[in-house]
Amino acid sequence: MQNSISRSVLELIKRQDGRPCKKKITLYTELYRDMGIVQDEASDFFNAYFDKFPIKSDNFDFLKYFPNEGDWLIPNRFLPKSIRPTGQKPAPLTIRMLLKSAKAGRWLYD
Repeated sequence: MQNSISRSVLELIKRQDGRPCKKKITLYTELYRDMGIVQDEASDFFNAYFDKFPIKSDNFDFLKYFPNEGDWLIPNRFLPKSIRPTGQKPAPLTIRMLLKSAKAGRWLYD
């Protein structure tokens, strides 16, 4: 069972944007920094991730790992506060974190 979860998580990651991933993926590969997954792509990925695996996502803070980057077309003063760029750096989110949480059935990192 554990191996099938690992395989399923890795397959989901490799197909996260609809194209096969050609980069080498390790347990310590970071979604944002190493794979270049940005907020829009990450949102779709995590919708699929939490749908596919019975994981309680109550304490998953999406903006911690994929903070608002802003929009270069619209000045910040015109944006609602909820989508203004925060200036914070994304916290590392690794493949290992995804695998461990999928196996545990809940998001293990706050």
